[in-house]
Amino acid sequence: MRINRILRALRPIAQACSFSACACTSAIAGQLFVVQPQAPDLIGELSLATTVYEETLSDLARAYDQGYKELRLANPSIDPWIPGDGAEIVVPNLYVIPDAPRDGIVINVPAMRLYYF
Repeated sequence: MRINRILRALRPIAQACSFSACACTSAIAGQLFVVQPQAPDLIGELSLATTVYEETLSDLARAYDQGYKELRLANPSIDPWIPGDGAEIVVPNLYVIPDAPRDGIVINVPAMRLYYF
């Protein structure tokens, strides 16, 4: 019953997406990726961010539409509350598309990701 409400809420977003794109959503925000033919199982890209003195990993997670847990796992040696001025932070925005039919909605429970093709 609850999943039906979620699917109904996603339907307008899904209709706006093209067939060659994959909408990858997190708990708060969604990201739109185009599936490249040369790397069909990977979407997104890894990037680096440089911190300023006042930022925490929670601030960076919000700014880059990532989860706090994802940033912590990608940067285990960084202090989450005081990363320091000029610290290089890896923003893990590269995902492996699940091995499932690429049609409709695919839910990857271990990665806590929802994909719409």
